[in-house]
Amino acid sequence: SLRHLERDQKAGREVQKSLMPEGPLSFRNYEISYSITPSLYLSGDFVSYNFVLDRYLLFYFADVSGHGASSAFVTVLLRFIIGRIIRRHTLEKDYSALAQAPEGLVESINQQILSAGLDKHLTLVAGSLDTETRQLRYVMGAQQPSPIMITDGRAQFLSGKGKPVGIFEDAAWAVEQIYLPEQFAFILLSDGIYDLLPGEQLKDKEAKLLAALEDSLVSIESLRETLNIDSVTEPRDDISLLLLVGGL
Repeated sequence: SLRHLERDQKAGREVQKSLMPEGPLSFRNYEISYSITPSLYLSGDFVSYNFVLDRYLLFYFADVSGHGASSAFVTVLLRFIIGRIIRRHTLEKDYSALAQAPEGLVESINQQILSAGLDKHLTLVAGSLDTETRQLRYVMGAQQPSPIMITDGRAQFLSGKGKPVGIFEDAAWAVEQIYLPEQFAFILLSDGIYDLLPGEQLKDKEAKLLAALEDSLVSIESLRETLNIDSVTEPRDDISLLLLVGGL
């Protein structure tokens, strides 16, 4: 029975991996990549990104509550919900909707998660980059740590806040927007990274995180090494990382 369960879990992991990006994706002067280190075979963390209509980079980064198969099922549902919305806008060449993305996206996800009655919630960052104007628009749904921007060797948290997704019926999420410099690194991390950082208080861990990133080369491999992700054999929580770089 245990071997059968293990086979099922491994098969589920392969299905989940097949729904994620195959690897780094480059377009014009931008590159986006990710890594996920699951605590179990199946992960509650999920990442997706794609360039559409030769202009927009759409991405999201989610962390579903709990662990194991039930959380992994929600990531599959999330992939379906967002994929359907993106396909519609792409097929219709709806530039006006893409220019406003991700406005309304999290509200739609919230309603569908609540309607499914899964008793699950998630944190989320969803974003859109206009590669012609360098405008980055993003929404935060209780994501910790906050998105990090590195420019000129300095790392800082970006502004933004919002409630978790899948709990509050009438919640709304504000879209933040910034214009990116020609050279930058934009980093998203799941809260599993806190287990690897020294310090007792959250503010101490966040200060250590920013200091470590300022001294790091900006690639997935170097970030994993800097943050000691590769040294963890049995993480207590999923540890996910998304990296978007421009001009580097």
